[in-house]
Amino acid sequence: MEICYQVNRAEFLEWVDILVREKRTIPWSLIIRCAIVPLLVVFLFVTTGLTTPLELVCVGLFSALWTAFIIWQKSLATRRVVDAAFDPSDKVKMLIDRSRLLFEYDSSDVLIKWSNVRDIVDSGNIFVIRLDKDAGYIVPKRAFSGQDHAKHFIETARAYWNAARDGTEPVLPEPLAMWPPPPQSSST
Repeated sequence: MEICYQVNRAEFLEWVDILVREKRTIPWSLIIRCAIVPLLVVFLFVTTGLTTPLELVCVGLFSALWTAFIIWQKSLATRRVVDAAFDPSDKVKMLIDRSRLLFEYDSSDVLIKWSNVRDIVDSGNIFVIRLDKDAGYIVPKRAFSGQDHAKHFIETARAYWNAARDGTEPVLPEPLAMWPPPPQSSST
């Protein structure tokens, strides 16, 4: 089975969103940065004897604004990393068979055994062939000629993957009339 495509920015950001959603833990450094300045302001108010309700409301508002600023700053940093990692010029030709996946790029090829695949994710506009918690290969659903072909691909990929994990023969879905699908143009 062969598919040719080019990942666009929206699809890349969908993959990043999958990664971010899985890491819902808040790092201690972010907690400390959000808490230390408001705590210093409270300390200054208490040591100077200014503790009226209006001043405490001001401290609460300042704390909320400070936390929003830190989170906004963190999201900007993440966006810069994403922008640096995204390369829209990479054209991909992906081949799958019962023993492996092959991703052919303009400059290199990547060969992956099904036994090295951690998961196959079906998410919105993309499929992701995951190798570990932070690495995977994006396959846009628009690379297929329709939903039937996309469904056939994911069922075939999962059959190969499950067979490699279990050491059995893959149980493949019924073949479709028109395979491989014609390549789709990429939109950025």
